[in-house]
Amino acid sequence: MKELSFWRDHFPFETQTTSALPPRCDIAIIGAGLTGLSTALHAARSGASVVVLEQERIGWGASTRNAGMALTGLKLSPEQLVKRYGRERARKFYRASLDALAFVQNLIEHENLACDFHRCGDLCVAYRRSHYQGLIASQKFMREEFEHHTELVSAAEMARELGTKVYHGGLIDPLSAGLHPAKLVAGLARCAHEAGVQMLEATPVEECHRAQKGFELKTSHGMLHAKEVVVATNGYTPAALRHLRRRIIPVGSYIIVTVPLGRALAEELLPTNRMVYDTKNFLFYFRRTPDERLLFGGRTSFTPMRDREAANILRADMLSVFPQLHDIEIEYAWHGNVGFTFDQMPHLGEQNGLHYAMGYGGHGVVMSVYFGYWLAQKLLGADTHAFPFFELQMPARFFYRKRPWFLPLAGAYYRVLDRWF
Repeated sequence: MKELSFWRDHFPFETQTTSALPPRCDIAIIGAGLTGLSTALHAARSGASVVVLEQERIGWGASTRNAGMALTGLKLSPEQLVKRYGRERARKFYRASLDALAFVQNLIEHENLACDFHRCGDLCVAYRRSHYQGLIASQKFMREEFEHHTELVSAAEMARELGTKVYHGGLIDPLSAGLHPAKLVAGLARCAHEAGVQMLEATPVEECHRAQKGFELKTSHGMLHAKEVVVATNGYTPAALRHLRRRIIPVGSYIIVTVPLGRALAEELLPTNRMVYDTKNFLFYFRRTPDERLLFGGRTSFTPMRDREAANILRADMLSVFPQLHDIEIEYAWHGNVGFTFDQMPHLGEQNGLHYAMGYGGHGVVMSVYFGYWLAQKLLGADTHAFPFFELQMPARFFYRKRPWFLPLAGAYYRVLDRWF
């Protein structure tokens, strides 16, 4: 079993990087994932000189470790959005999530980014019978409040969607899509390079502080002076950026991928080829890959765990859903950090002069690219009042400064909820 991302191994790519750190630039971007690459691309095409600093490799973090699910919506449910922000603001936030998906699709088509994008829809499946009643209420709420139309699937109809009988119905959102995240990262990096962006790998930022007319960044390759700095590190935010690090909570999500199943077995498991996730807090999510494997993921623990140990747990979970895979081998196992915030909302803005975008809470495949675009507009001085997320302040908590010590407690709480509710 390979302990690395299937996406990266399936599509190994090299990007045009530079080894020489320039002395200065208009915009320095810390992090070369989807957020950083999107910000760099859109800023450079408007004439800014942009340098991207990546401590590992291009796309090393969550951008090539996710499941490739391009979903509608946010971490908070539509009902939670309205309760917290009121109807009008909630509609703007939800509309932005739909706009993000359309934006990414348009970008993929316009730039010819061959990343296996397909509008297959997602399927949220009810872990308990009571959860299906919640899906019924959610469908009604989204239709009446947001004019967003979804499709209910009863327990009796689930056979047309899944080759399992463990779920009690589901809700289809036809707008969601699937894609190959490593191909998307590679395509954005290519476009950024062609736009004049300088990208440096293996270049961690050790210090970042204000200087005359901008910022000084101390890196492993020397000093860089930048007029503006963007932090695009999400669940991998380093200690050198402590003001932002204490506002982002990294939670590990673990994934396994089988050997190729063949078309017949893959279609038996997922006949409609949707992106699937369930209603638990320690949720399962799964999909077919472009070469007809099963990708199966979950939040096995709120504390760090070895990939091989997590793979054993996930394999048992997978067999609880699809027992027909008992004799199928697991070829890949890996994990990545999902960036959460204390208000469970994604954020972009400015903190101590540093611009940032992060905290997508599992919806980063499309929101990261879209937030990168809007962050670039902000840096270029464009009018950004139409984008509602600039209004939000990213909260901190007094008890969290270095290590998220509270995650085991949160994990125990959510396990109780999953067991009894």
